Amino acid sequence: MKNSKAGAVITALGLALTFTPSVRAQTLDLQMSAPTAGTISYDGLPTGVLVGNGIQVDAVVAIGTPLNDGTKRTCVSCSLSFMTGAFTSSTATSWVFGNGGSAVLTGGVDLDNDGIIGAGDIPTGTVLLQGTFANNPAVAAFANGFRVVNAFLVDTKNTTLTTFYGLPAGGSYDGGINLSFSSNTAPPSGFNSQSLFSGDLSNQGPHTPIVTPTLTPTSPPTQTPMSTLTQTWTSTSTQTPTSTMTNTSTESITATSTPTSTPPPSLTRTTTSTPSPTNSSTPTATPSQTASPSATSSVTRTPTSTNSPTASSSATHSPTITSTSTPTATSRRTQTPTNTPTPVIVEETVTPAIGIDLAIDKHFASPACSPGGSGSYLVTVTNVGDTNAGGPFTVTDTLPPGVTFVSVSGSGWQCSGVTQVTCTFNGNLNGGASISFTLQVNVGLAAGPILTNEVDVAAVTGELNTGNNHATEVTICTGGTTGVPAMDLRGFVVALLAMVGIAYLRLRSSNPSS
Repeated sequence: MKNSKAGAVITALGLALTFTPSVRAQTLDLQMSAPTAGTISYDGLPTGVLVGNGIQVDAVVAIGTPLNDGTKRTCVSCSLSFMTGAFTSSTATSWVFGNGGSAVLTGGVDLDNDGIIGAGDIPTGTVLLQGTFANNPAVAAFANGFRVVNAFLVDTKNTTLTTFYGLPAGGSYDGGINLSFSSNTAPPSGFNSQSLFSGDLSNQGPHTPIVTPTLTPTSPPTQTPMSTLTQTWTSTSTQTPTSTMTNTSTESITATSTPTSTPPPSLTRTTTSTPSPTNSSTPTATPSQTASPSATSSVTRTPTSTNSPTASSSATHSPTITSTSTPTATSRRTQTPTNTPTPVIVEETVTPAIGIDLAIDKHFASPACSPGGSGSYLVTVTNVGDTNAGGPFTVTDTLPPGVTFVSVSGSGWQCSGVTQVTCTFNGNLNGGASISFTLQVNVGLAAGPILTNEVDVAAVTGELNTGNNHATEVTICTGGTTGVPAMDLRGFVVALLAMVGIAYLRLRSSNPSS
């Protein structure tokens, strides 16, 4: 009977260790457990940068990976150092820095989980990750201190590490640094961290860059129209002389047109007549012209003719007219020039703007996580694009099993729900700007030991890249209601096994005959 009780204790503890976190993205979560060694600082100069030095990383947790999913491996002598771009701006509660810079994580990983670095493991001193900041990292005030936020990275990882988890080797990955710390300095002054709390470097991949296409037309522009110019006019002259007369006429016609122009092209006709009568007679001339041009080109014609029924250029007609005659001379000319414009091929390179691009990040903001206690999550939505976005913005947060929503704090945010919380913000979000809110939650006694939290921000009108609209937060939650800082999974397992051994020895000593 005593042994069956011991078996029941072991079974119950084994069930407590069984968990199935929800998984949606291939993520390596590089965790920093409180308290964390290292420093974060900014010298306060206009050209200064945010510097992280010697920050201790404790473990690698795999979420949704093709191989070794759900496992946790100890990061041995792992140290993260980073440097952002130069300081850009500040508010009453934050510092903002430029992109670029660098981040490097060095150390070893106990891949076979035997407690030592040996054959098949990644040796200490190895560069595990290195990259550069893709947007504007910031330090923002929160409950009891400050937190590094919006620190998104594009990085590459050690090939032995990616192979162990079945991830593509040699490519780029998307990541982000989030780490809370205390400091007694407020913006815009410089600061040095006093102590570092929990945080992580969450990494998803492979990286999907925003494509900037180059557009080159493969066909020439269309010029409309390519057509025929037709000019038709009629000139009628009535002359009533009493004697012989010589009449010479010079005509200058200019037709000017522009393709696809409105109004129609203009037509100018100039006629100069120089009659040479042989006596004192006075002729009477009444010309009549009609022109109907339709053109897509520019043409100039200068014909010289006489007022005769059929005339050609550079011709002189000298009729002999009696005093009783009333001749009528009609000149009619049709010109049909054809002009085919030569197409001009124009090649240009078009670099479109990034547009709207929302990204989301979420992290457990409390220094410790304890079943039966309370905690808080900090959620940050950033427009990493270069175009202002209009709201409303909707965030859906799926809380881990055993965790329930209590309240929200954050200007302009409204939230509802219990285990799946929906939060909205009615406003605008400029390019490069962020909006944040904090969820207060209750952590039930049945929660843990690993809390996996999924959060999404809904795409807005005009957003093309939605690959960074989702984030996963993994928190190790141990201890009682006294708020003991979270321990890593190995320490948790050792503690449980010790409890099992103590319980078994007590049962044996109380019944030696069993």
